[in-house]
Amino acid sequence: MTSQMAAASDMQSGPAWYELSIDGGGTYWLTVRRAVVLGRSSGVPAAGGFGDGGEGEHARSLIGDGASMVDGRGARDGEAFLPLLGPVARRHARIVDEGEGHRLEAFADCTVESRSVRGAVWLPSSARIALAGLTIRFARPQPATNTAVLRFDEPNRTVFSVDGVVLYSDILLIGGGRSHLSCGLEPEVLLVANGTAQTGGPVFRLGVQSPGTPAGATVCQIPPDGGCCQVEGRMICIRPLGDSESDGA
Repeated sequence: MTSQMAAASDMQSGPAWYELSIDGGGTYWLTVRRAVVLGRSSGVPAAGGFGDGGEGEHARSLIGDGASMVDGRGARDGEAFLPLLGPVARRHARIVDEGEGHRLEAFADCTVESRSVRGAVWLPSSARIALAGLTIRFARPQPATNTAVLRFDEPNRTVFSVDGVVLYSDILLIGGGRSHLSCGLEPEVLLVANGTAQTGGPVFRLGVQSPGTPAGATVCQIPPDGGCCQVEGRMICIRPLGDSESDGA
């Protein structure tokens, strides 16, 4: 347990967000941080302006620029900030990975499964979260891991179009119907992130869940500064978004 906690701490030194793209399976943002703040960046209009393509570099700068993200102070230590489109507050709510579940803390108007939230509430494995009318679907499909995925009902999106947001805990499953990211990839791909003080962020290891293959066997790995792996005929790419030095400034 101590080594796991140390590895998790070492991963916090990397960027708050990574872009995960799966050939034929979509594009996602992924964070290894334990707390994610949902809100409106000071650089994003309350409604419209981004999310319709062509704004990638500006969106990436918003993610990385901790100084401009939340009320001009930036995300706090250990937090990742998720900038949303819509009439949300700059610091509207926070989702915290508590190891055996996720807790949602409401700082402004918020409901979970149509019930108003005051203070904090534990999230079930599947929940519909509404922030000032914007709808986010939370899912933790695998009871053996605390990794969860956020998806957005159109037109409620992040500052540029993605298929979802991965709140990474310990394992990410890609492929079959019960995976975190279901994209018809067989056999199922297992992604594990580990970090050390030397790597300066997580190293992403990808393996295949198939008969005859040892569980967790690494097929390839992607370093903290990004790269691509071909797994079962599909290209899986991960790259950091923003500048880790500005996060939490």
